[in-house]
Amino acid sequence: SQVEQWDPVHGTALARAFMPRFERAVMGAADGVLANTELLASRLATRYPHTPVVWVRNGFDPERLPPDGVEPHDGLLISYIGTLYGNRSLQVTLEALRLHIDRSSVPPGAALLQVAGHAEGPYHAQFQRAVSELRLEAYVRLRGPLPGSEALRLLRRSDLALVLAQGQHLQVPAKLYECIGMGIPTLVVADAGSAAAREATALGALVVEPGDAGAIAQAFERVHRKASAIRPAPSAEILYPDIAEHLSHLLSDPG
Repeated sequence: SQVEQWDPVHGTALARAFMPRFERAVMGAADGVLANTELLASRLATRYPHTPVVWVRNGFDPERLPPDGVEPHDGLLISYIGTLYGNRSLQVTLEALRLHIDRSSVPPGAALLQVAGHAEGPYHAQFQRAVSELRLEAYVRLRGPLPGSEALRLLRRSDLALVLAQGQHLQVPAKLYECIGMGIPTLVVADAGSAAAREATALGALVVEPGDAGAIAQAFERVHRKASAIRPAPSAEILYPDIAEHLSHLLSDPG
């Protein structure tokens, strides 16, 4: 698992008491550990120098790719596919969309942010309130949970995919690999130096700080003008068959 540094601010009292001990027991008993972010692998290797730690990144299954046929559309279509919870908030993204609309005089129908996935109670209310306060009703569509295949089809026809990774220093959302794997221009909202920011940069996505509405608005404007240079080129290193082959070599020849 992706273990953060445990501190008295995060988690329940039981988790703070139990998880560090559990981590030490697991790491001490393991012959080796696989970590799916480079930053986590580095942290664990430093903390447990006598336990081999290897980084094997997550990826995307090319067999899940939806058909190539993409319906043509006008304007800017932005998609966020995922759950709204914890630090994963679209508040600043909505503020950025308002900025883009005002700066470029974007009429309704020329830009749309579509959000698909579960939104836990308070986060759904916060999202709807922000849409109302920013007068974005004509520019935002909340689609709710969708089957995986339908969500991927929706994502594939998008001009820009959003990946939220606020406050997750050692984690990389799996959605990043889906977006990159389909060659979708991808904007990742993540803290500088985090595992998500590093991985997104390495894979050709654009990274912005969680509170930087201006930078997000600039990305919207670039993509809307079709002038963006952030379309990633999917590489074999994030496709499951190649990851499986790499992992097979590691397990058969751990030395």
